[in-house]
Amino acid sequence: MPSNGCPRSAAFGLACHEKTCCALSIRDAVRYDDPVPISDVIRKTFICGLDLIPGNLELMEFEHETPAAIQRGGARAFFARVRDALDSVEANYDVGVIDCPPQLGFLTMSALSASSGVLVAVFAASEQFTYTLHFR
Repeated sequence: MPSNGCPRSAAFGLACHEKTCCALSIRDAVRYDDPVPISDVIRKTFICGLDLIPGNLELMEFEHETPAAIQRGGARAFFARVRDALDSVEANYDVGVIDCPPQLGFLTMSALSASSGVLVAVFAASEQFTYTLHFR
């Protein structure tokens, strides 16, 4: 789930344009009101065996909707939303890679909860490397 899926996706054969960028995105599968099946969001690429689930700026709405859903009592395990969406297609794939923004918001916590492993890319000389030690 690229943090801004459309521009990066073009490299894999998923050409998106500014106004018509990716009709559906991961947000459509994790939203609280009428989510769509993740299988409707998956896009084939020109690379055999590589599919994408686009992401875009609308994902930020998840960050804003989650506190309201928690307050209403409708956010049953918000951190499980990505995992629940991916469960239906898990058998079709060997590996899934989720690219999250560099923050620990609701969406990133949901993606971490869906993961069986985490790869954190940081500059080795950066103080950010020190912060990753907290995830052991």
